[in-house]
Amino acid sequence: MKKYITFLISFSLLYIILDLTSGLILTMNHQTNFTVNTALASTENFGQASLVPFLISLLSAILAYIFSQALEKRVS
Repeated sequence: MKKYITFLISFSLLYIILDLTSGLILTMNHQTNFTVNTALASTENFGQASLVPFLISLLSAILAYIFSQALEKRVS
């Protein structure tokens, strides 16, 4: 049970940190287009899939697993 709690806490913390970091990086690199045609201004694009959340979750899970294994070896 201790191993599961360690994994869960480390996964949650790593996910939050990586999600905030990727959001900051994506926001800083965004280039706004100010020349907008009035006919196209009301067009919205919904349903665009992004791979970033999946990669953040995968990286968080891998790092949390490595962290929990290293902590278990250190305690044992």
